[in-house]
Amino acid sequence: NNNPNSFAMRSALDDAASAARSRISLSSNRATPRGSSIQRMYCACQSCYLFTLILTIVLFVVGMSYAPREPEYNVCANELAWKSIVEGMTSLKMSASFDLLVSVYNPNRFEVDLSDGSGQFHHDGEYVGSFDIPEGKVSEKAISDIVVKVTFTPDKWSALSLTSEYYRGNLKFVIGGHSHVKIPKLWNYNFDAKFEDIHVNVNDPSLDDTHLCACPGWRKPGEGWTQPPGWML
Repeated sequence: NNNPNSFAMRSALDDAASAARSRISLSSNRATPRGSSIQRMYCACQSCYLFTLILTIVLFVVGMSYAPREPEYNVCANELAWKSIVEGMTSLKMSASFDLLVSVYNPNRFEVDLSDGSGQFHHDGEYVGSFDIPEGKVSEKAISDIVVKVTFTPDKWSALSLTSEYYRGNLKFVIGGHSHVKIPKLWNYNFDAKFEDIHVNVNDPSLDDTHLCACPGWRKPGEGWTQPPGWML
């Protein structure tokens, strides 16, 4: 038991075990900071992702709020506005002009400039008249009334058809056109705004889409019919 060789061997084994424990302890001490660094990196990446997501949502909402939109149009007229042209067509006058009120709504958050606007009247798919939209400005989120000059130039048979339908109480037109829109406060951004398939019920304007109009005195259905000429009865 007191063999010097045995004693030396045990000492060597004890030293080796102590060195191994030291290495394990040192490795553990080194592993702890590395794990903490990875955790911090993960938290930073997560925070960056959330910030990017929130920023994207905010930019999308702001962009949609300020994105340019086309103006909306309503034709504002009652039966009296059509009476003179129908009477002219009754006497076979093939060309007539009159003023028509159009309400324009600007849905943008900036003032817009309107220019080079024009449109056409169609009846049963055929061209019967045209109009030009004068230049003007419409404030942001506001409605502006514009007076346009309408010129009717139907041929002989179209004039007879229009007159007949008017006195029978079922004359309708379809309006379409376009206008050039510029937004000065948006770096002069400009585009061509079109409006199509606006239906006008001449004998009953209360059936039209006139939610932008502030024109009182619409004739109610069944009131104020005009007596047709004898040759149409």
